[in-house]
Amino acid sequence: MIDEMGRLELPLYHGTSSYFLAQIREHGLGGYRDSKLFDAEILANLADSLDNSQNSTAWWELNSFVVRPMLERRVTSGGFNFRYGNTYLSSSRSTACGYATSNPFGSEFLSIIYQAYMALASVNTSQAETILPHNHPLRCFFRGSHRPILLTLQGAPAEKLRTEQGDPIEDQLQSIISICNAGLGRRDALLQQLNFELEGSIDFSLLDVTILDEGPTERF
Repeated sequence: MIDEMGRLELPLYHGTSSYFLAQIREHGLGGYRDSKLFDAEILANLADSLDNSQNSTAWWELNSFVVRPMLERRVTSGGFNFRYGNTYLSSSRSTACGYATSNPFGSEFLSIIYQAYMALASVNTSQAETILPHNHPLRCFFRGSHRPILLTLQGAPAEKLRTEQGDPIEDQLQSIISICNAGLGRRDALLQQLNFELEGSIDFSLLDVTILDEGPTERF
């Protein structure tokens, strides 16, 4: 599973948005994070406003249980990872593809900010625009066109990987080996929860890029 050079012998995948390709080309995967977009204070302010009974929405009732641990950047007792500030790779291609296509902005964190803003704006437009004014970089980002992409990494350096929960990878690799050796037709499905956290960055030259949806999407 790890070769003599210390690299994984199976491919890993990362789903994101075409918007971030230029940054990944320049800084590598995991090498740069735009703090003007990934603004936890914006999400916290939206959450506080949505938590006010005067701004009651169905969206908040359904999603508050996700937003709170995301703001706390924690792993739940059930093992669900909400540490949004890191880069993750999956041993399952379908998991990475599903992430890219279900998060139109290439990030669950950014998708949640967008949804929270739209929910608040539906009941209190002035407060929503005070939190996220028209000249904020996020507003321009949300207005742009984004296409889901899949990045494939062959030979990931094992020393740069942790489990999704931040633990050493040895036990997880043994689970992957057992699944692969079993030769089951559902191998990709069985690998869906076996994801990795990337420490450091991966040079763009080591990544293969696949555009998952040829049509641009515009919103906001």
